[in-house]
Amino acid sequence: MSNIVNIFKFTGNYGGDAYEEWLSSELKKLLNVRVHEEPRLGGIKTIVSLLKLIVGGLKRDISDVLRPFGLPIYKRNMVVVFHHFDHTDCRWYTRAIEYFDYFILRLMSRYLNIRFVCVSAYWKKWLIDKGFNVIAIIYNELTIIESDLKSRSFLASKYGLDFDKKWIFLGAAQSKKGGLEIIEHFSQNTNIRYQFILSGKSSAKDLHLNSKTIWLDNGDYYGFLKSCHIVVANSKFQEGWCRVLHESILLKIPVVGSGKGGMGELLRLAGMNSSYSPLEMVEVISSPISISDTISLNLINYIRINNSSALNILAKCFSRS
Repeated sequence: MSNIVNIFKFTGNYGGDAYEEWLSSELKKLLNVRVHEEPRLGGIKTIVSLLKLIVGGLKRDISDVLRPFGLPIYKRNMVVVFHHFDHTDCRWYTRAIEYFDYFILRLMSRYLNIRFVCVSAYWKKWLIDKGFNVIAIIYNELTIIESDLKSRSFLASKYGLDFDKKWIFLGAAQSKKGGLEIIEHFSQNTNIRYQFILSGKSSAKDLHLNSKTIWLDNGDYYGFLKSCHIVVANSKFQEGWCRVLHESILLKIPVVGSGKGGMGELLRLAGMNSSYSPLEMVEVISSPISISDTISLNLINYIRINNSSALNILAKCFSRS
């Protein structure tokens, strides 16, 4: 077995950052791991963090490497963690870095024996179709302690939400997330019994009378999801998985989504249609599909069984490098 597996990653609030933190903790149970991490601060500051990680990966004493796609470090026998490849509404520098990494990997992956792990069956097929060597799907694995959840009354007071209305969470206040389109279907009805909520900077303007944009503190997030009538993911881009729907299902909160990318697999595992149009989502909002204890437990067990095997496959890759 190699002495040390070097994991390069960002720390931040993105779902991918949380996934890689979890993956690192799981690999520490199986391997001798050294984590190299830099904060994802946004904009040009993230470029500085990226460069620091690249420089660290160039050191001669660095051999066995696990790193995310979009972090252009190239070592023989390394493993790349792949979430998705879709640049809808991405900044130019994000597109440039990921296209660069993609083309170098296309050229060098066989010569350097580069392997991939991904987060859903959709992206496994996509990678295989491009000629990459995918060794495993390792799903998001989440733990939620419901006794720690904040109350609905506390959250309503803290964030200025209407306690008496049904809360509809639409994800991030970005056009690629599609929440604005859902709101538009209700914009003519000022007496609506719902409050549409998006996540974002607190300075963002409310879209109309029945919507609000808030910046949730990390400690309030799961309690907020648990207080929602339904969670909607009208994503316009190909998701890696869709962490917010996964979290909601574990909390037994109704969900509905476009099914883009790996999200379709998650919806199927929850016993739902794999994709919904915006108009169909509006209908589901009015009559949500309940999430039973059985659905939640089946999802947990399916992922745990898959990941137990997949993590061992990943560990063996490094032991044979």
